Amino acid sequence: MKTKMVRIDKNGRMALPAKMRKQLNIVSGGNVTVEMKKDKIIISGPDTALEAARRLFNSNRKPDGSGVAKLLADRRKEFELEEEKCKKW
Repeated sequence: MKTKMVRIDKNGRMALPAKMRKQLNIVSGGNVTVEMKKDKIIISGPDTALEAARRLFNSNRKPDGSGVAKLLADRRKEFELEEEKCKKW
């Protein structure tokens, strides 16, 4: 882990060193994630947040896409049951 001392101005702003910004793909006007852990502030670049979102999404997704297939099958079955009820009336 690289550590660098930076100055905080009167408005609470700081300038991140150019080399660190480049390594983390942080661009002017872009966004970063700021996280507080105990007595530390962790600043992550946009790629880190995107990768975390991908991991979360993929951890809840079934590899065969069966979630969508199951939903469609359930809806078809419900529709067929409703059709049968309507025919009885």
